[in-house]
Amino acid sequence: MRQIDVAVGIALRASDGAVLVSRRSTTAHLGGMWEFPGGKREPGETAEQALRREMLEEVDLEIGVLEAWPAVEHVYPERCITLYPFLCAALGESSALEAQEIRWVAVSDLRPELFPEANAAWIARLQTEAERIVSLIRASFPTVLDQA
Repeated sequence: MRQIDVAVGIALRASDGAVLVSRRSTTAHLGGMWEFPGGKREPGETAEQALRREMLEEVDLEIGVLEAWPAVEHVYPERCITLYPFLCAALGESSALEAQEIRWVAVSDLRPELFPEANAAWIARLQTEAERIVSLIRASFPTVLDQA
């Protein structure tokens, strides 16, 4: 069985606490659903290195990593996928570089049913801890507010 490691960026803006989401390609597994951006880890990379690379490649966004959240594993008949989520501060603006749709969404507006099942716990945590997370971003990256 093939093992795939995927780094996931749960990136929020300090200015308004909005989180970046992207829509999966309609031809991809779970196509058309929303997700937090990220991508596959390459040989020799840590999950955090993969996340930084993927965020620049996919959504042209520099990030500051705040916390690594617990990994989530999904086993399918042909592959095993381990997701490595990171809570991040957005350190600038973003743009879709790989033709996927991206949006900044208020955490309170996230609807778990529009995301893959693995994202439900992350959404619940974001919605429960939103105030703490935005305070953490502002304390950890105070210059981000100066750029807003």
